[in-house]
Amino acid sequence: MFDQAVTYPCAIASNDADALEEAINWCCEHMEDGDTLTVWTKLKSNLASHSDLKQLVPRQATFALL
Repeated sequence: MFDQAVTYPCAIASNDADALEEAINWCCEHMEDGDTLTVWTKLKSNLASHSDLKQLVPRQATFALL
């Protein structure tokens, strides 16, 4: 069940500003027209505590919490 191979670009970052900036830049470089960027975070408050993520995720987004 959990042994599925990831067949799409995926960036995983630690919860610090430099890592998040690198992950966001990497994602943006790999996106093509029509792609959707999905942001997963353990806590919704992580989005508010990092300005880069706060700007990236629109207010109308639906949040999926782990």
